[in-house]
Amino acid sequence: MLSISSSKDYFLKDGKKIFILADTVWTALYNPTETEWDYYLDYRRMQNFNAVQLSVLHQWDGGIPDSGIYPFELKENGNFDFYKLNDEYFARAKKMLTKAVDKGFIPMLVILHASYTANTWAVKNRPEAVMPLEVVETYSEYAAGLFKDLNPIYIVAGDTDLNNEMTRKYFHTALNAVKKADPTGLTCFHLTPDTQLPDEFMFSPLLDFYILQPGHRGDKTCLAYEMTQEYYNKSVKRPILNGEFYYEGHSHTQELYGRYSEFDQRRAMWQGVLSGSKSGIGYGAQGLWGWYRHGKDFANINYGGTAFSWQTALNFKGAWEGSFVKYIFEQYDMFDIEPCDIIQNNHSLQRKEIRAAKSPDGKKIALYLPYGEDITVGCDLSGYDFIMVNMSEKHFAKPHIIYGPDKSIIKMPDFNSDALFIGVK
Repeated sequence: MLSISSSKDYFLKDGKKIFILADTVWTALYNPTETEWDYYLDYRRMQNFNAVQLSVLHQWDGGIPDSGIYPFELKENGNFDFYKLNDEYFARAKKMLTKAVDKGFIPMLVILHASYTANTWAVKNRPEAVMPLEVVETYSEYAAGLFKDLNPIYIVAGDTDLNNEMTRKYFHTALNAVKKADPTGLTCFHLTPDTQLPDEFMFSPLLDFYILQPGHRGDKTCLAYEMTQEYYNKSVKRPILNGEFYYEGHSHTQELYGRYSEFDQRRAMWQGVLSGSKSGIGYGAQGLWGWYRHGKDFANINYGGTAFSWQTALNFKGAWEGSFVKYIFEQYDMFDIEPCDIIQNNHSLQRKEIRAAKSPDGKKIALYLPYGEDITVGCDLSGYDFIMVNMSEKHFAKPHIIYGPDKSIIKMPDFNSDALFIGVK
């Protein structure tokens, strides 16, 4: 069973520290065949993933379900009859999730996506998809009751802000219903950059941790660490999981040409982890989250770009970057590191992009350098045994450091790649 550490910044599973590495497959409960699902789970398990992010209900941008099964009965006009759950759909979902749990994965379940909630961006062109408020409690309690024996994480609010009173009412109802059905289940909201978490949720004893969605904007890649810092400094301390930065293979968006690569994944992961996202990270691949097949309509093309097939996306290299983060984090027991403001490079962007963290006792320190440069550090680094990792090749080496009593300089590595530095006393 999952619980929260006494320090309120990471998770325990059956009393042992755990770093969550979650893959994003929002549409997996209704698109893949059972054979495909088995293959997918075995592959990600081999890569050391231990969680999957899924949507309980059909997601608007996931297209027509390949299974042909919907979560609710359909009316004559093809719209959902929200008052009639489809038992066949939920029985299949329970079977798929049970397989995942049996293979060692924690299900992270979106209970109520923005596309079902009043006054959100996702329903502006789909008003028929709004779930009646009086159904929210019944459905949320049913879903949590059905899946609670699998010990899932509940992402109660999916892909939305909380800036509207009616929207907040929906998620307040859903949060209460989930906790009523599963009092020990861990809950969170999928928080976007534009979300201001209202006091009714910020101080709620029902909300257990923060899961962040820095988003996919090519002009805002800094949100991977800026948003993490924002929640790290909140008055209510909770574990932070950086759950959805830009998907690998996703368009840069905002009229910017290009797609995110494994380097972008690696940079965001390490910048997030060293800025306070110590409970875990989420990875996503464009085409896998929607379980895209060639020839199928893809509703998200104008924002995310043409989708890759799920088989291609499954093999993107960025997933291995997440596996490496988890390995290093656990190998060096980095659960106690805290972000520290010690970078003193003259260039302001370097001071922001180069991230650093250390343990309270000063015995561990970690720094991430996205691009080749000397790093000026405002402390004495003598006494540490340092390793340096060429992150593109995963070569381990010794860094060249010039020590001083008040300032040390880590010299630029002799390779054209990002680098990770870990020092232990």
